Amino acid sequence: MLYNLIIGPIEFIVEFVFNFFLKRLSVVGIFGAICGVSCVINFLALPLYNIAEKIQAKEKKLTRQLEPRVKKIKKAFSGDEQFMILSTYYRQNGYHPLYTLRSSLSILIEIPFFIAAYHYLSHCEFLNGASFLFFKNLGMPDAMFNFSIGNFVFTLNILPILMTLINLISGAIYSKGGTAREKIQLYAMASLFLVLLYNSPSGLVLYWILNNIFSLVKNIVMRCKNPLKIVYIVISAILLTIGFYFYFFSNGRKIIRVGILLFSLMVALFPFFKFVLKKMFSNSSYFKNFKLDIHEKEQFSLLLACCFGIAIFTGLYLSSSAISSSPIEFISLEKFENPVIFLVNTFAFFLGIFVFWPIVIYKMFGEKVKLYETILFFIFFISAILNALIFASNYGTLDAGLNLANPLNLINLSFVTIAVPILVVPLIFAILFIFIKFKKVKILTTLIISICIAETILSVSKIVNINETFENYKMHVTNKNFKQSEKVFNFSKDKKNVLFIFLDRALNPFFSYSLEDVPELKEQLKGFTYYPNTLSFSTSTLAGTPSMVGGYEYTPKKMNERNTVLRKVHNEAMLVMPTIFSDANFNVTITDSPLPNYSWRGDLTAFENLEEANVLELYGMKKNQFMKEKNIPYSLPKTEVGLKRFSLLQIIFPILRSICYLSYVREDIPNAEFLSTFSVLYYLDEMVSFESDKNEFFFIGNETTHEPTFLQDDFTKPCGKDSADKISYPTDDDFIAQHYYTFVAAIKQIGKFCDYLRENDCFDNTRIVVVTDHGRQDLKLNEFLHFSDPSLPTAFTSLLLVKDFYSENEIFINEEFMTTADAIFLAKKDLEISNTNPFTKKEFVADKENGVEVYWMGPNQWDTKTLKDKTSFSDLAKRSYFVKENIYKEENWKKIE
Repeated sequence: MLYNLIIGPIEFIVEFVFNFFLKRLSVVGIFGAICGVSCVINFLALPLYNIAEKIQAKEKKLTRQLEPRVKKIKKAFSGDEQFMILSTYYRQNGYHPLYTLRSSLSILIEIPFFIAAYHYLSHCEFLNGASFLFFKNLGMPDAMFNFSIGNFVFTLNILPILMTLINLISGAIYSKGGTAREKIQLYAMASLFLVLLYNSPSGLVLYWILNNIFSLVKNIVMRCKNPLKIVYIVISAILLTIGFYFYFFSNGRKIIRVGILLFSLMVALFPFFKFVLKKMFSNSSYFKNFKLDIHEKEQFSLLLACCFGIAIFTGLYLSSSAISSSPIEFISLEKFENPVIFLVNTFAFFLGIFVFWPIVIYKMFGEKVKLYETILFFIFFISAILNALIFASNYGTLDAGLNLANPLNLINLSFVTIAVPILVVPLIFAILFIFIKFKKVKILTTLIISICIAETILSVSKIVNINETFENYKMHVTNKNFKQSEKVFNFSKDKKNVLFIFLDRALNPFFSYSLEDVPELKEQLKGFTYYPNTLSFSTSTLAGTPSMVGGYEYTPKKMNERNTVLRKVHNEAMLVMPTIFSDANFNVTITDSPLPNYSWRGDLTAFENLEEANVLELYGMKKNQFMKEKNIPYSLPKTEVGLKRFSLLQIIFPILRSICYLSYVREDIPNAEFLSTFSVLYYLDEMVSFESDKNEFFFIGNETTHEPTFLQDDFTKPCGKDSADKISYPTDDDFIAQHYYTFVAAIKQIGKFCDYLRENDCFDNTRIVVVTDHGRQDLKLNEFLHFSDPSLPTAFTSLLLVKDFYSENEIFINEEFMTTADAIFLAKKDLEISNTNPFTKKEFVADKENGVEVYWMGPNQWDTKTLKDKTSFSDLAKRSYFVKENIYKEENWKKIE
């Protein structure tokens, strides 16, 4: 709590600046990112240091004035008499012995900044393996020289020594004319940092060297005639450099690049604007006498109300809203923690960034800064609420780490969404001015306090809902919670096993290329039939899954005709196969079902009536084991970090959202989703036993193919583009390539599992169906480039692989026209399984003889939150197609008017 309150806000700034320079200004490299952090942190802390030095100077002056008389009193008196006389003397001169602590104020201010930078950079994954000049690995001590004396080997780190030398020089300049005590204190601090940082990562030591250089330059500049003017010129130069870089070299939208350039120009030309305005209104008696005058207590009360208002809005209201929309998705199955705990630490963080540090600044500075800070926070408070609630962006689907599924949505801005939120700012200031002018600031403060109370009440209601959902979910799944040692899938060696594997968004055309990149697959997948001419009924999991698991009665069109809540029809479709197999005396096991009860994952209440079925969530349960085996040291985004970022993202101006969010995106850092889902396939054999004496039906849902990532180590370990395995699929599109890597990764693990079944004499009596629910809307695969719109067939193409009982032939390619709704027929073929839907009482019919209608889902038609209580997909008619026979021929696709 204390760390989040005091250090957390500073570390967040360190992390953001480091990522911003590394991603958005990548030309500067890793050293440039470290320089950027040093400059930003030092410029932010500079006003605090200056105030601290003024307080220290005042303390020194007063101490020197009192020192002669104090010496005489100490010489003439002793004991209680000395204490009483000194206390009276100090009180008469407005001094207290505790004021001596003020002489160490600059060091006290430096401590939280040091801890924040130390904690982030000493654990920064980006420094591992990164080099600069002679330093080969910034994530380790530089170890520039090694020498031995006898049997002892010594390592000499140069950077900490260089840091100490610069520190001593800076200290000598700073303490010139000072007392011996001050000099000893500075030299002791330099020695302490040498000891603390000697074996630290060289990237961290480089950062501290830059800080010392900055301090040295600052001490020199402060002795110049106009130090503030020099600082302003430096800041303006840095901002102009960034502005021109974004405008001429960035690939972002022009309107955003222009906005950044204009902002940097406005800062640089601020003195000119000030001069012009002064000339324009210099003759106006009104503006000559203009003054914003607020009573000190009223001013501080207004500031406090605004600070707490922003902290409650971001740390409680927005954070609880993000979690309460689907609490189960934020429950970690590894620790089974209540998501409310994330809100506690997140709220402490926002109290720190919006309450603690603003109050520290307010108390340290003079009247003018206090007034400006109050005005700024009032404008910020109102703008934050408007930006989050009125000027919200289309964030789309979020994962449990509050990462956006499609960050490019943030870039799609109109002139209105860019300009209006900014133009509102002068209006907010005008409102504040009116209240100040008519001495009604107390009314304004009362209104803000009322908003704070409303925010708190709404937040508490959401937190209660989160806690209730957690307790209900915990009660439901506790007895079924997966343990690492459990064998989840119990196969039979002498009965029939039907294994149904769902791979989310596996792109069909990749399969033939995967056989070239992983040659052993040709042997491992013997007995399989590949259906390249397979189509999904929709472009999203939400609308594509029901027909895949329930048959042709659950196409989007058929679901609309029922006029029933879509969520209930979705749950019904998922129960079709488990029910008919269970009725045929099969044991049923279901893991990681897609979008159960319209939650992203985890809501097992949809399967409550399957009392004898084993229904589990395996997602994420093997992630840590996999990371340890593959030596993946990355610190992955967590829910708590995601809440901070997402809440801040919502309150800033829309024009800044894509810049801020994309500054955190790193292609060479594996996302938690890929590791959480791929690790299940990777360790599938560890979760299998062969002791069943009954027929078995297994449904395994997996999202590996949904998480595009570059891979190495034979398509198993996430990595950056440059170190990825070579692939045979011809493409210059990195996003397509990443999809291909995860496709191969999934198929490779299925092939490995087939070998495991063979080794245990359980392959022949097992039928395996591998199917996906849809393609990808924004990709253009090579196989469809002859289409006028290649993204159309790519969005619907779906993988379908089937291995029948006792089949050992070479991989057979069947060109028959298929849909994902055929999967249920392939799963129950020639088994004594009912051909009647247990819910609708209708016969299963493969309704595709003359072709099928497929539906391109529009915006938000794939979002479970939007459709949770809807009874129909609202825009099927906008972009639907009739497709027949060969899906690779454009003439077979007819748009339905």
